[in-house]
Order: sequence, then structure tokens, then C-alpha cells
Amino acid sequence: MSSRKISRREFLQMGALTGVGAVLAACAPQSTPAPTPTTAAPAAAAPTTAPAPTTAPAAQGEVVTLQQIDGAGAPYTSAITEVIGLFEKANPGIKIERIIAPSAPSETWTVINSSLASGRPCDIFFGSGRAWMKDLARKGMIIDLTDTIKSWGYTFLPGTLEQLTFKGKCYSAPWDIQFKFFTYNTNIFKKYSLNIPTTWAEWNSTCEELKKQKVTPSAFGAQSGDVWAALNWVGLFNQKLMGIKAVADDYEVETGTWENPLYETALDLLAEQNDKGYFGTNPFASPHQVAQAKLFGDTAGSLYCGSWDLTVMTDPTKCPPDFMTHIDMESKIWHDPSWAGEPYAVQGGAMGWDIPTKCPHLPETLKWLQFEESGQASQIFHHYIQYFMANVDYKPEWLNAEIVKLTESLKNIDGMFDFSDQSGDPTIWPAYGTAIQAVLGHEETSKVAMDKVRAVVKTARDKANASG
Repeated sequence: MSSRKISRREFLQMGALTGVGAVLAACAPQSTPAPTPTTAAPAAAAPTTAPAPTTAPAAQGEVVTLQQIDGAGAPYTSAITEVIGLFEKANPGIKIERIIAPSAPSETWTVINSSLASGRPCDIFFGSGRAWMKDLARKGMIIDLTDTIKSWGYTFLPGTLEQLTFKGKCYSAPWDIQFKFFTYNTNIFKKYSLNIPTTWAEWNSTCEELKKQKVTPSAFGAQSGDVWAALNWVGLFNQKLMGIKAVADDYEVETGTWENPLYETALDLLAEQNDKGYFGTNPFASPHQVAQAKLFGDTAGSLYCGSWDLTVMTDPTKCPPDFMTHIDMESKIWHDPSWAGEPYAVQGGAMGWDIPTKCPHLPETLKWLQFEESGQASQIFHHYIQYFMANVDYKPEWLNAEIVKLTESLKNIDGMFDFSDQSGDPTIWPAYGTAIQAVLGHEETSKVAMDKVRAVVKTARDKANASG
């Protein structure tokens, strides 16, 4: 991998397929990596009509080898090797053969798409986000796992199953998540005798007090490739004003209209925060990395973070070594009782395992998937890779008490709503980012800006319905 800065979008797309989460191992117990198996990807074949999935189990005494496409990286390989070993010991008639995907997302998709288009695809693969899962489900290329997942009796983080659902059916088994939360610099809050805000009114009064003290209330950088940070901020207001379901319904490209006038209200709320100086300088004038530095350097009181920010916070070469000793991380974000949305929802995204419609060994693959999704396997993956797992039946092993608290807090959320730039049609988000910038810069009213977004939404909707 080159030394260039990895964008947040790439981070989320790569997820477990690259082992990026291993950077967080600075907070975790260390383990000796196992050797990486090497298996060549199957050659692509011409697409064929998908036959009915194989349902008959293997003959008694026959050893079935399942092919799984997943990621590389030493910590990930150590985890998956241990999980595979435990499963094969308990199921001597089933072997797991890994096909290691490349690190670049586009190359990963090429490997998986080639496999899915072949006469004999892999048995299981690790997906790359909700929008891609829905596209595969729309095309009939992956199976419905709704009843299978229910039969396991596992408890997943609230909202993760709903995120991986398309037209009422769940097509991905949720595995790991990325999510947003607020990090507060308690050095600053203690210095000025301030409490962490728990309501919208408290948030605004706290921001006013910090501004009086010449402290940026909330660092915010959305320049260029970091426009996702602006999308996440307005997405937060969208959920609080309208609720998870209303927003998620609009993200369904075939039916979403985005006609609710509360989209304008969300933009106006964000612009009001900016006009009051709560973000310091214009968010579009600096990158997210600068916003991080303000929080680390005691010149900003808070930052609307993502779990990917922990890779920097726990790295003493990028962040003051004592920073993690004076922070408060909160997944429960201030709310106003007049808003229709859930008071304790978290913006985040689940990723999961998918099974091709033409899976060669369906009964054995479902047995393997059940074990791979278990609390025992989740604990192993978390131990090696330090991911936040969707199955709640694991004990966080972070050495930092605030991260443990943050992990445990996710079990009590009202639900999870998707990142604005990671769901629905990809043509919408650049237009939405431009709209946010125009409103914050007072170049357009929120109505004019949202009407332009709605025009892009309509084009995407018409295209999706015409091709469907």
C-alpha cells in the first residue's frame, strides 16, 4: 500500500478485507500471527442463469471444501485461522479454503464479481457495504438469510439487521461495524467547569461558553475528500428530525423522493451552528485531519468522530500520548424532545457475510456461517483485530476504559442509521455535499440547494426503475 493518506471512504470500503482495523492493536493484547494461506482466485467464466441452490448435504464420509473470499493482513489472518481451526475440529467433514482478496476495493470487487459470474462461484464472501449488498440482492445474486439468522438466536446490535435488509429480507449476516460518536476534551471542560451536554439546549449553551473562552466548541473539517464529514453532520440532523425509517426509506433508490421539507431544516440547523462560530473556521476550508489536531491540541472542545479516528487517537506518533487520559466518548448525542427522531440512535454501518445464489455447498456453508457469526468467533476476531463486532456476545478487550465504555454503550441504542455517503445511489452524495457547502456559504437557500439534490435523486430513481 502506498504512503498516501487513506480517505475515510476507502477505510470503510476496505474494512475487514484489508485488516485496516489492525492499527487499533495498540490498545489490545498482542498475539503471534499465524502464517497466511495462499489460494488463487477462480478464473472468471461467462455468466449463466442461476440454478436453484444446492440443498442436499454431502454424502457420509465425504469431505466438503468450502471456498471463502475474505481479506489479508496478519492480524486478520491470525483470527480467521483460529476460527477455521475450531470449526474444522468440530466438523471434520468440512474444510475451509480461503481466497484472499486484494487490498484495493475495486480489485476486491473484481475478484468477487468474477467468482459470482462463474459456473462455480465461491461458497461465501465478505461483502463491502450496504449499497453493494442491495445491488447484489436486486440482481438475485445472493440468498435471503432472514430465517437462517433468526434461527441462530444471536443478539446483534440494534439496527444492524435492518441495515442489511432489502425489500423486507436480510441478505447479509452482520459482522463488524463502523460508527460515529462525540469525543469531548475533558481538559477543556474541567478548565471552564462545564458538563458534557446531554440535550440540544445544553449543547448550544456549552458551545456559547466555549466560544467566549476563545475555544472552538466543535472541530469540523470537510475540505475536498473529507466532505463525508459534512454529510455525516447533516445526516445526524436528518435522523433527529425525521427518524431512522424515514431517512432509510429515502435511501432506497427505487422509491426514495427526499420530499420532506425537514431536509431543509437540517441544512438550516447546520448553517446556524456554523454562523454562530461553533465550528471555528469554515468547515470546507480545512480537512478532517486539521479538526483532529484541534481536539488533540486543546483548542477545540469536541469532535464528531468515527471509529476510524481511533487509529489516530491511539497512535502516540500522531496524537499526544496522554490524550486518551482526558477524553469522554459519547455515543448518546444531545437531543431535543420536539424532534421526531429517536433520541439515542447512532450513525454507523454494518458489513457482513454473503452467500451466492449458486452456492455449491449450501448446507455446509450455512453451518460455517453460523459458527463464523457466533459470539465465540466474534470474541476471537475482536481480540486479534480490535473491530467493533455486530454480535454483542463478546467482551471488549480495549485497554482504554473510555473505548470499553463506548463499546458497551452500543448495546442500548435505539437503532443505527446509515452514513449518508455509504447508502443508496452513489451519484447523490456529491450533489448533497455541494448543497451543504452552498448553504453554509450562503450561496443558496436550503430550498434551492435541496431541490437540486432532489433532481439528482429523481434521475437515479428513474434509472434504477428503468433497469429493474
